[in-house]
Amino acid sequence: MKKKVKADYNHSHMGKNNLKEFWDLAISQIEDNYKKEKRENEFNLWFNMEYIEDDDFTIKVSVPSTFMWQSMISKGYVDTLKNYLKKITAQNIEIESVVIDKSPDENNENHIEEKRTSSSQEKITVPSQAKNYFFDEKLTFENFIAGDGSESKFAYNVALSVSQNPGIKKNPVLFYGGVGLGKTHLMKAIGNKVHELFPEKKICYIQSESFLNEFTQSILNKTQDSFKSKYRKLDVLLLDDIHFLQNKSGIQNELFYTFEALKEKKSQMVFTCDRPLKEIEQMAERLVSRLGSGICLNLDFPSYETRKAIIYKKLESERKTLPEEVIDYIAKIIETNIRDLESALAKITGYAEFFDSKITLEIAQEQLQDFYSNPRTGNISVQNIMKIVALNFNITVEEMKSSKRQQKFVNPRHIALYICHQLTEYTYTDLGNEFGGRDHSSIMHAVEKVEEKIKTDSNYKQTKEIERIIKENARKAAKNKDKGKGKSSRGGTKVTTTTVDMPKISNPEAYKRIGKTIKPLNGQIVVYFGQKKAGVVESNGIEIKGKLGNPVVASKAGTVIYADKFQGLGKVVMIDYGGGIIGVYGNLLAIKIGLNSRVSAGQTIGVLGLSSDKEPNLYYELRANLRPIDPIPTF
Repeated sequence: MKKKVKADYNHSHMGKNNLKEFWDLAISQIEDNYKKEKRENEFNLWFNMEYIEDDDFTIKVSVPSTFMWQSMISKGYVDTLKNYLKKITAQNIEIESVVIDKSPDENNENHIEEKRTSSSQEKITVPSQAKNYFFDEKLTFENFIAGDGSESKFAYNVALSVSQNPGIKKNPVLFYGGVGLGKTHLMKAIGNKVHELFPEKKICYIQSESFLNEFTQSILNKTQDSFKSKYRKLDVLLLDDIHFLQNKSGIQNELFYTFEALKEKKSQMVFTCDRPLKEIEQMAERLVSRLGSGICLNLDFPSYETRKAIIYKKLESERKTLPEEVIDYIAKIIETNIRDLESALAKITGYAEFFDSKITLEIAQEQLQDFYSNPRTGNISVQNIMKIVALNFNITVEEMKSSKRQQKFVNPRHIALYICHQLTEYTYTDLGNEFGGRDHSSIMHAVEKVEEKIKTDSNYKQTKEIERIIKENARKAAKNKDKGKGKSSRGGTKVTTTTVDMPKISNPEAYKRIGKTIKPLNGQIVVYFGQKKAGVVESNGIEIKGKLGNPVVASKAGTVIYADKFQGLGKVVMIDYGGGIIGVYGNLLAIKIGLNSRVSAGQTIGVLGLSSDKEPNLYYELRANLRPIDPIPTF
């Protein structure tokens, strides 16, 4: 039963009010930025809240509806507020909502519906008593749409089986895949079902970051025995986002022994990860072995039919309707993940609610324009962004992530961080983890620096072009996805598929892996590998002289991982040959194959154009784990 209290905005109701001026300043700064970008309507819609009170670094605000608040959280607007507040106050400020209930009571007065909603991460604890505790009863098997993909159906059935027989057969279970594909939903559905069927069992859902923080606190407070007892006596452990534990040996060691203890007492363990285990950096081998010893399930992209079913289910649960043509339109254009689908639906229904307007197809098209041009983590990954930026600046991903302070490494690093922040849903903490274990504040500083430098510094001008290319490639791949193309093991679009963190490949090993190849263009080699051009720049590839319009063929069979303009090389095709080897074909006039398509050796992939020197020279580069090597020995 929802608690309602009368709205009262006099000073007796207000809290300490110490944060009011900071709140006003943050809102003012956000509004100014949105006005500069001509996004006033977006600001008015999604920042429609009022300060009420504050206490203990928490600000309480009023919002028009629960729906609007949930949408603000899911779309990142609340995080935006928190980031601005942190910049102003140098403190982590939480934001809680109070929903105004506009339905009149007997005295015809407005009411406020108190909500326990917070923008902070879910803080889950397990009582030391035998009492059970679980979270989010809304996430059940009944409202999970499994979809028509074999992997999703299999994952659903495994999850259901586990909840009915915890710790018996399938243990542990690992769900992996891109953001917003339903991993956490299935995990919490297991918890809810186990609690329903076996109310005596002790269950814990916790995010890996919270698990780490609790472990660290136990060390500081000298309460490690209590921490160990708490988790090793569980009947069901649900640990979300284990990739967060990469590079953190202490907590990995603790999780290993917790795993062993729970396995011995036949407790059920369920984990989620945004990638296959083998792709997690610096994870202890023995822990990876344990985590992968049960069943690992990849959640794939929802098909058009599944996306449509999800929309119907969501509308039904919220008792809302949309015209059939609008539902069909949303299902067609959102090809990334369930979270993006829900965000699009939230934007449309929020618009209808806020403006008290019926949604037409034209309104839907106007409101969802950003979903065409701004792909999110469902089809763009941090790893792929790293690779593209590294290639553009002629450095390796390892160098980008290193502690090297030379500008040739720092600038690309900052640019990659900025693009990751723009195109993915990773937090600053997550990005710091991916970029060599950097702290939250340094990541935020890097992003803000690039935002400023883009406007004035020529070294950063190409940032937006790189970002455009990444988005365009992701959009093209998503467009072809339903045809069976463009899926990666993480549920993301492949921009580059070579493994980032495989051991360095020696030249002999690289040549052994690639074997013999076809010369991509019949003609004289006019620039050799390592040759200085204009007496200054050493070439990372070779140039083959031809005639304008000559066909360019694939040197070796592989998968097209890039097909677009590339700085300094005109139109470019990149082909993943496998084994960490890729070929780069530049100075093309036209591209004849699609992104993520499979090509055979000798197949025409493009038409020869002109180099930057206005010569009909094909640029061909061979890279082993992103390191350029001489391609001539392979012909």
